[in-house]
Amino acid sequence: GVVTEVGPGVTHLSVGDRVMGVFEGAYGPVAIADARMVAPVPRGWDTREAAAMPAAFLTAWYGLVELAGLRAGERVLIHAATGGVG
Repeated sequence: GVVTEVGPGVTHLSVGDRVMGVFEGAYGPVAIADARMVAPVPRGWDTREAAAMPAAFLTAWYGLVELAGLRAGERVLIHAATGGVG
């Protein structure tokens, strides 16, 4: 999405910034989000790439951290050739 307003104390985002994130109402035409839940869209990424990344990240996080219990210092071999997470 594109930032249309920022609240007091928000210093890492400005009106007009392209952002991506995960928060309630994110798929609507207008949403109000906690600034901690969004990040700037990297240069060169289109809207589709920015929209897909949070879902791929959360899928990987859920599988590795929540289900598998992976912790700092452990290693995991991931071998998948396709898909947003692989």
